[in-house]
Parts: sequence; structure tokens; C-alpha cells
Amino acid sequence: MNSAEEKNQGCTNLGGLVRAEVEFIKRHVDDHKWFRGIDDQNLGEVDLVENYIFAVKETYCGYGCPVRHNCALAEKYLPKDGQTQ
Repeated sequence: MNSAEEKNQGCTNLGGLVRAEVEFIKRHVDDHKWFRGIDDQNLGEVDLVENYIFAVKETYCGYGCPVRHNCALAEKYLPKDGQTQ
């Protein structure tokens, strides 16, 4: 097996990613609704997710996930300088 084959091909820490996404939504939805002029909570959450959830995924997968160095999905989000701890 080469190193690419040895890496997980699917997310093995999906629970961690989902928790990060839910926390992001809870923390920022009210400010997002105000900034966008959205009154409805559900519409605010949908708009926030559609516009910004990619940034949560990239940050979590590239910097926060405990298995990021052994994950094919996270590979493209890892810092180019290799400086993750």
C-alpha cells in the first residue's frame, strides 16, 4: 500500500466536524441575521451555512481534526508550510 492508499478515504471524525459546525452556527447566526437583514431564524441559519460553512470545514479539517494527517479528505486543507500541531 502506498501512503495515499494508507490514508483514510472517508471522514473518520465526522462527529467532531459536525460539532464544530453546530457551534459555529450557534455563535454567529444572530449577528449574521442582523447583518443580512434576515428576521427568520431558519432562513438565517440556512444562509449562514450556504455562505460560510466551507470555512469551518477547511479550518477544522486543516488545523483542528485529531486525525487530519491521516485523512485523504483533509489533505487539501493542511497548511502548505506543514506547521500544524
